[in-house]
Amino acid sequence: MKKYVLLGHPSRDIFNGKIFNRYIQSAGKAGHEVRSQALGEMRFDPVLWESIQDPSRLEANLKTAQENILWCDEWEPGGKGLR
Repeated sequence: MKKYVLLGHPSRDIFNGKIFNRYIQSAGKAGHEVRSQALGEMRFDPVLWESIQDPSRLEANLKTAQENILWCDEWEPGGKGLR
């Protein structure tokens, strides 16, 4: 299964970050293909001033997130499935 995991917290050094890292590691060991991004490490304009008028101007990090969402079979935004 192809999984995309997005960490919504700005830091990987907190509890949620540790769970994020463990989930990615465990899913990989279980044979899943995993892609991940951490929102706190992404650089983009959250208001999307440029890309609202012209979607082709979407920042690289957001294009990657969009591609990952379309690629995956299962998406875990913000650690939703990390129980």
